[in-house]
Amino acid sequence: MSAEFARMSVELIPSWCRRIFAWFANRSLRRAKAQFHCPTCEATLPARVQAGLLWEEVMPCSECRGYAPISSYLKFKHPRETEETKLAETEELIEQPLHTRIVADSTANGRRWEVPAKGGWNFLLTFSSLWLALTLTLCALSLTHSLDAPKVTAKAFVPLIFPLIGVGLLYAGLRASLARHTLEVDSREVVYTRHFLGFTRRKILQRDVIVSARLTCIYIENNRPVYAIEVKAKRGRMVFGSMLEPQEKAWLCQEIRQALGLSSATNPPPDSKLLSEWRHGKLEMERGSDHTIVRSQSRRVGTIVLVIGGFFVAIAIFMLRGGLSMWMPWEPHAKVFYYFFNGFIVFWCLLVSIALLTGMAMFRFGWIARNTIKMLHADAQSLTVIATSGRRVVKHTWNPAEVQRMSVETSMRMNSNPIYHGELQLPDRIVTFGTGAPKEDIRRAINLLGDAMGRVEPART
Repeated sequence: MSAEFARMSVELIPSWCRRIFAWFANRSLRRAKAQFHCPTCEATLPARVQAGLLWEEVMPCSECRGYAPISSYLKFKHPRETEETKLAETEELIEQPLHTRIVADSTANGRRWEVPAKGGWNFLLTFSSLWLALTLTLCALSLTHSLDAPKVTAKAFVPLIFPLIGVGLLYAGLRASLARHTLEVDSREVVYTRHFLGFTRRKILQRDVIVSARLTCIYIENNRPVYAIEVKAKRGRMVFGSMLEPQEKAWLCQEIRQALGLSSATNPPPDSKLLSEWRHGKLEMERGSDHTIVRSQSRRVGTIVLVIGGFFVAIAIFMLRGGLSMWMPWEPHAKVFYYFFNGFIVFWCLLVSIALLTGMAMFRFGWIARNTIKMLHADAQSLTVIATSGRRVVKHTWNPAEVQRMSVETSMRMNSNPIYHGELQLPDRIVTFGTGAPKEDIRRAINLLGDAMGRVEPART
């Protein structure tokens, strides 16, 4: 979250949103049993985020009288390297695993691979079974109570939404265990087919528009990246094989590349279209005779956060209304069930209320982010940072001698590609800008700012 919101000034954010962010950050630090050390003297400092400056905060060190940026704890922690990570980045030839169940055949016009169902039990099947058992029982009791009324209302069927969630989870678990896959490459097309419970889903890409076949990270589980095989075209892509063993994924991906006649490079450079989008109006630099101006804006990512927050709010309101509609009136002959059933409703509504507040905070964050423009003006006398969002303007000015460090930092990784931002450390805060812009552009902006302030050291990475 901090990677995106670092573009705006903290003062633009409502205090209630800051408190929610600080609560989540401190909870993560406590769970990780994090210890915060001064980067200068390694003294232990309290690892706690204040709601005042959040990611812009710096903490004074009583040992060396220096300052330590709290942003070092808020930035994205890279997942630890695994066997899949090494295989995704290797250029070496990978032999076919001895015990693989993948069947590879040559056809008249190309090559075909059959990936059998994985089988077995998985976590989704366990969770969905427990969820369905609980929600179906509660719904049956609720509907029975409603049917006793003279007239059945539509609200009596609202609780059925909860078992439907369990059905969706059960479907995902069954598909992970029982689905089998076929990939066929011929002279004109690449055809991917998934067979599951008698149903067939097929996707076709024209061979002449395919640009890469590689292992790509699709999500992080317990700080471990999970990879799948991605066949990407100029428009559209196929992603499959996340349940295979690491060696099987790497070998099958290599086979597909060879059949398509693609380069062996498994990690091509980031999409040039993405870089051009970031360059177009996201990070502008202007060098005058005695000053430098850098402007940073992010409407696109801010809009994404806003939409996600709005979705959370809409779903939370719907689920909250559904939960409250299930409230059971008092009946003397059903005291135990009354307390048990309504206790579950209270617990459910509390969880949904937390999701509602989180969605509202994300919505507000996204709205501010998409409308925020941050401008950095540097000359030999001062460094000025002006953040505007609508009619609100926040301005801060420092002496160039107060700038302690200028660097390019990694905010996070997206599909294994690093996302960078610029960072200026000052005595009272951290100023960040340009998150998502190309690394070289951010380095150039920092060097231009340093040159205008009379600093000669290059940007650190």
